[in-house]
Amino acid sequence: MHGKQNRILVHCFQGKSRSVAILVSYLVHHGGMGTPQEALEYIQQFRKQAHVNSGLWGQVCHYWEQISEKI
Repeated sequence: MHGKQNRILVHCFQGKSRSVAILVSYLVHHGGMGTPQEALEYIQQFRKQAHVNSGLWGQVCHYWEQISEKI
């Protein structure tokens, strides 16, 4: 997953929760990450302060459940 051709920039004010939730969702849907937790841990390798608040995390997990049923 890591390489020059696989770079993405997600920009927001603090880059802690909302943008991370979007990136986690993208990675589990299109990036080949298995679970939201795996995607979050991957992101945290590059951005230690990345954390998804509990409300958004519930939405991310619900989204993952919906897409994982279709795979």
